[in-house]
Amino acid sequence: MCARLSVSEMQAAGTPANRAWTRDTLSPADWTVPLPAAALAELRDVLAEIRRAPLPTFLLDPRDFTLDACRAAMDEVRRVTRQGPMFAVLDRLPMAELSHDEATQLYWLLSSLLARPVAQKLNGQMFYDVLDTGAKLKPGSGIRPTVTNVDLRFHNDNSYNETPPDYVCLLCLHPAKQGRRQPGGERGHGASDAEGALPRADGPPLPAVLVRPPCRASAR
Repeated sequence: MCARLSVSEMQAAGTPANRAWTRDTLSPADWTVPLPAAALAELRDVLAEIRRAPLPTFLLDPRDFTLDACRAAMDEVRRVTRQGPMFAVLDRLPMAELSHDEATQLYWLLSSLLARPVAQKLNGQMFYDVLDTGAKLKPGSGIRPTVTNVDLRFHNDNSYNETPPDYVCLLCLHPAKQGRRQPGGERGHGASDAEGALPRADGPPLPAVLVRPPCRASAR
């Protein structure tokens, strides 16, 4: 069934304070998990082994490598996403030393330390590039906004899935040259993008929708 709760009712139900935030109450230290020198050394050892004896990405298993420091870093990512603001930025892979494919393989191993990777689509596709290909978004074209230059507004990835994954991970290969224009004229990236999803403290109460089976979310 579907139920509607007011924001005050949600707060009264015990929503953790650190899961409701604005840019004024959050700092980079709250979401950033640095990769320590020991973890980077482990990844460089893995890279050397992959270059010596290449394997397809999907055959790489973190259990085949010594990744104790990396495992500890991903444990911290898990803690931040579950007990903190519910998102984390792992900072960072040594991108200047890696090819595109090598970065993807290290990303696969780190993600595998967080949870078992699952397919992005029903056709079994595991990786999906978010990149402006020059495609034009048209109704009925089947073209996803992620391969165009249209504004991607605040959203939850994979929210339409009947069995959504525990985590959605993104690998940034090329950071944007500048922040995109936000609705209302603000520039933002990362944490600041989420502010538009929160009700104003001095505004009227807004309904929040609590969805439970058999209701289904649809992707638009």
